[in-house]
Amino acid sequence: MHDEDSMMLNCRTVALEADELLRGEVSPLRAARLRLHILICGNCRRHVANLRALSELLDGHGNEADSGRALEELESGVLEALKEGGGSKVVALVGRDAAQSRDESLAFQENTGERLLRESIPDEERVQQVLREVREFVGYIPPHFRVYAQHPGMLEANWAKMRAVVKDGILPHRLREAIAILVSHDNGCDYCVRAHGQVLLDLGVNEEVIERMKQDVMAGDLPLKERALLVVAREANRDPHGASEERIALARKAGASDLEILEALGVMEIYTSINKFIDTLGIPLEA
Repeated sequence: MHDEDSMMLNCRTVALEADELLRGEVSPLRAARLRLHILICGNCRRHVANLRALSELLDGHGNEADSGRALEELESGVLEALKEGGGSKVVALVGRDAAQSRDESLAFQENTGERLLRESIPDEERVQQVLREVREFVGYIPPHFRVYAQHPGMLEANWAKMRAVVKDGILPHRLREAIAILVSHDNGCDYCVRAHGQVLLDLGVNEEVIERMKQDVMAGDLPLKERALLVVAREANRDPHGASEERIALARKAGASDLEILEALGVMEIYTSINKFIDTLGIPLEA
């Protein structure tokens, strides 16, 4: 017997009760709530539609095209379920179940970054060559490069750009790391903030200075030209349509060349893309 008034439906509940729903063995109100969750949650909607189509195939009454039809029938059945189960009562629960459904759906999704890290690295020579160079430069193979390795062309392209701008660039190492940590901080990439924060510590920048710099670039102890380049990179990441030309003019006044300005923006661009790549896939720092 289900507690229809208080039970918060989630993906696990729908998965457990899907058979009963399809067999018509739940009450009208329960059916309405299950169908509402299914309507909100794409993962559960596909699961139940496939379950219905599979059941019909096994019973000899369906075909492979029935999955799409089942999906449409599930969606169109919601209004009827609302009528049968007491529409106002069910509608009052929709907002609560919608948030729960989204949370549960995300919780049931496997972390793609972690899964890709478990994949074997291709043994192609071009992949191995890049990874050898990365290890020589960084001291280890960062997790996101191991994920890049699943797409050899992407691995080569990302390393070529990083090698040209970060490894072989003209900006001081400390400045490149400072750009990386500020961009990552502003983009909310904790992985990169911790990784580059450790590099700055290893380069002799104390933690208090790093924290002050996150709040105010000019509060750091870098030379004026480098702080001006930090401002250019940070503002470009935050708002490229803002007062970028003004910031660039100030950097030039502080002694920065066009090449240094381009490289500061290149470092910003690289780490902005890495931030988004890492956070989207959920790649862990320690792997």
